[in-house]
Amino acid sequence: MEVSCVVCSMDMAPWSVADRERHVNACLDAEATERFDCPTCGQELTDCDEQQRTQHVNRCLDRVENQDTEVNGQETATSGAETELQTQVNNKSDCGYVCKICGLDMSAIGLMRRIRHVKLCGQKFGVRPADMGGMEPAESIVARLDKKEEKRNAFALMMKSSKGQEEAATTGIERSNVFDVLMRGSKTAAVLNARKRPVPFKFTRKAIQRRRLLYPDFKCIQGTNPPFIVDGFQYACKENSSIYFLTHFHSDHYGGLTKDFDCGVIYCNEITAKLVVQELGVHMKYVHPVGMNIPVLVSDVQVTFMDANHCPGSTIILFRLKDGKTYLHTGDFRFHRKMLGYHALQPHIPTGTETIDHKGTIVGLQRLDGVYLDTTYCDPKYTFPTQQVAVDHALELMDKHIKQEKVLYLFGSYTIGKERLFMEIARKFQKKICVSKAKLKIIETFGWPSDAMQLLTTEPAATNLHVVRMQDLQMDYLTVLLAKHRLRQIHVYGIPYSEHSSFAELCDFVQVVNPHSIIPTVRWLLDR
Repeated sequence: MEVSCVVCSMDMAPWSVADRERHVNACLDAEATERFDCPTCGQELTDCDEQQRTQHVNRCLDRVENQDTEVNGQETATSGAETELQTQVNNKSDCGYVCKICGLDMSAIGLMRRIRHVKLCGQKFGVRPADMGGMEPAESIVARLDKKEEKRNAFALMMKSSKGQEEAATTGIERSNVFDVLMRGSKTAAVLNARKRPVPFKFTRKAIQRRRLLYPDFKCIQGTNPPFIVDGFQYACKENSSIYFLTHFHSDHYGGLTKDFDCGVIYCNEITAKLVVQELGVHMKYVHPVGMNIPVLVSDVQVTFMDANHCPGSTIILFRLKDGKTYLHTGDFRFHRKMLGYHALQPHIPTGTETIDHKGTIVGLQRLDGVYLDTTYCDPKYTFPTQQVAVDHALELMDKHIKQEKVLYLFGSYTIGKERLFMEIARKFQKKICVSKAKLKIIETFGWPSDAMQLLTTEPAATNLHVVRMQDLQMDYLTVLLAKHRLRQIHVYGIPYSEHSSFAELCDFVQVVNPHSIIPTVRWLLDR
């Protein structure tokens, strides 16, 4: 099957899906970045600033000037008359600033605009900067020569006429034009024919569907047919699969999922299913809610959803294939030792009482064939306390200030997430907590008991405990809030409450589970 890059048309058939995706992304990044090459030596200067580019171009042209000076010196020693003629022609070229490609007179524009013009001409007519040194300049469109000798500069040296043009001027031979430059020599024609122009990046429905076919390996459970795509709705199309899984309702996991979804069935937790229909408008017939800790069969694969300790509705998913291979997808999770007690994981978790054979293998233990691991904080620098320690710390801080009635307490939260922290405080002090109407509508899908729901209100004046967006806790917003209410003080307490596993917790989890393979699911670690 022929598989080619949609940008550069390179054949990618022998490559893996991950290599294809990386190549296409690199091509798209290159298309979006404006390239800058030195007009003299052809070296790429895209990453340099304007001053560095100018200095580089001047250095290159100084070398050209020195070479020309040596050549002119030799010619002077052999023929005085020829030297006088050469000097007159050079003075004409230096004053003209003629583009070597199209012949345009650029005397009235600045250095950087001249360089940009030459670059655009090269792109338009297929002439590379490295080939410009040996190119015969075209005739100037506007002949503008001053009698007064102008001061020589770097760009004038770069654009001055070649020796071949000087000879043509003295012998009356017609100069080459743009068509001659483009058609000159079989080598140029061969280069132009061999180089395929990049396919423009189209945004038509068909082009978008084609790009969706290139899903990365970590988005698909190995050995499943049709492929089980997990948290990969930006690749959702009927050509890829009809079976999709959503671990939880966070935008970096449901990204690409819209009300127009009709590619298959989405399997997810009951809370997540309600949010997908309510918040995204996906039709209910495409959403299949699955109960927690209950094995279900999906296309001959046994699937079990378990709590991920991340946010309401978040799950880790165990896939037991027909051939006996087993994979665990953690989605986003905060590991806790209580997870080792999940019934579905018992065959894969050592208890310490198993028998070990002469090869050092635990008898009767079924090692997981692979774990699709949440590697958000997979770095030793990420150390933070458990959620309970963070909650206890927040309660201690609140206890110091809660008796002050004229204090407003703001708790940052996402669309879904951090609910445990502010609800623990509301329960401890039996105070109502204010949330937005949109937030309350989302919380109503969680199935909380009535005593918890009674602690919530949408009336800001009813309580001094308010839940706000995380971005509303930035200092710019808080300063505006101070001015509005004529307050004098603000205290911001950072609570190290995380809903992702710390590095130490990831190590503990991997050491206990001990899978045959680990597949990271976070993009930054894959890039490393």
